[in-house]
Amino acid sequence: MLERPYTLLSCALSLDGYLGSATPRRLELSNDADFDRVDAVRASCDAILVGAATVRHDNPRLLVRSEARRAERTARGLAPSPIKVTVTERVELDACADFFAAGDTEKLVYCATARVADARSRAPRFVSDGRFPWNPDRRATLAEVRQIGDVVLLRYALSPRFGVD
Repeated sequence: MLERPYTLLSCALSLDGYLGSATPRRLELSNDADFDRVDAVRASCDAILVGAATVRHDNPRLLVRSEARRAERTARGLAPSPIKVTVTERVELDACADFFAAGDTEKLVYCATARVADARSRAPRFVSDGRFPWNPDRRATLAEVRQIGDVVLLRYALSPRFGVD
């Protein structure tokens, strides 16, 4: 049987469900304590995936920031930071962007050929209408609720591998 990879999704959303702003200014949805939590999550992963728009607009480095976490990864025989992965429709990426230029980690770019209604008119929402396997009859398991300053972290266990039935 083919084992599916363990996948972790981590993102910050505004209360009305947006990942970002329609303006050129970056929408800051986190605080220093949450950024440190994200760094710890990043250090625990094999790869980190961001969309091409994030590469273009936010110019993320996608590196583990903590020296101690980088050293711990290296001691385990891993690269100091996870592999960087992006998905793009138009392949309009600057080769000098930090995604490519920062760090020694492997970079992967995936490009789909089909256009789904011009990427649903490019709305910056995290989710749109669709069928999800979790519903009132099959509820997702809320595994953790944590307040981090003025940010709240909600973690849902969507598979038994998370350690919650």
